[in-house]
Amino acid sequence: MRVRAFKRVALPIDVVWAALADHEGMSDWSPGVTVTLERDGDLERNGVGAVRCVRGPGIVLREEVTGYERDRWLAYRLVSGLPLRGYRGEVFLSRCDEETAITWTLMCENRSALVRFGLGLYANIFINALVRTARRGTLVRK
Repeated sequence: MRVRAFKRVALPIDVVWAALADHEGMSDWSPGVTVTLERDGDLERNGVGAVRCVRGPGIVLREEVTGYERDRWLAYRLVSGLPLRGYRGEVFLSRCDEETAITWTLMCENRSALVRFGLGLYANIFINALVRTARRGTLVRK
C-alpha cells in the first residue's frame, strides 16, 4: 500500500531540506514528540545509515535512513515500534518556479482500509509540520 501527500511552498529548496534532514529538529515539529539520533549516518551525520528514535505519547519508533540526496530525496524504513510490515517513507523535493514541491510517500505491506486512512492522515500531518518548520527557518543542527 502507498499513500502520498503533496504540497508546494514559497521557500527555497535548501531551506526545506534543512528542516527535513535535521532529524533531531523534528522534536520541534509537534508538542510531545522527541527525536534523538541513535546512530550517525555513514557519510553524513543525518544521511544513509543514521538511526533516529522518535518518542511520543505511548510510542517509541526507530527509523533508519536508507536514501539521502541533499536538497532532493530522503528515504527511511521502520526498524521497530509499529506493527506495520515493510513500513517506509520517502520525501522528494523539487523546484517549481519560485517554489519547492514536496511529495511525502508512506508505504507498507498492510492492506487494511484503516491503515491506509491512518497513513494518509500522517503523511499530511508530516508534510504540514515540515512546511511550518521550514517557514520558521529551522537550520540543521551542528
